[in-house]
Amino acid sequence: KPKVIFKELNGHKCEPVENLVIDVPQQHVGSVMEAIGNRRGELVRMDSKGNMTHLEFTIPARGLIGLRTRLLNATQGEAVMHHTFHDYQFIRGALPGRQNGVMVSMELGTTNAYALDTLQERGVMFINPVMKSMKA
Repeated sequence: KPKVIFKELNGHKCEPVENLVIDVPQQHVGSVMEAIGNRRGELVRMDSKGNMTHLEFTIPARGLIGLRTRLLNATQGEAVMHHTFHDYQFIRGALPGRQNGVMVSMELGTTNAYALDTLQERGVMFINPVMKSMKA
């Protein structure tokens, strides 16, 4: 599981902050701003070029965990993002927990099509029938 490395500066606990750049179609700017805001990101710059919008943020490194998937889902795969280390800053506050639930196996064994068929309505599956499962 990814972890953020915190640092103590002048007696205060600090976290790494990244520069985040996102290019996204204008119709998805609202959902991108919401996702970044929920993760304690701060908008630094915003430019429109044609039907695309260029957004620059500073965001805690821990806010980046799982962000790429969230943005790709929110923008139908049209968001382009990259990030680089900026500096260490005071901790910006708590981040929201997991937004989606998870399905975990209760037992060790082999999956079967009947069980997976009933479960696939409840979420995204990443296993197939006749695969070994691990107990969570």
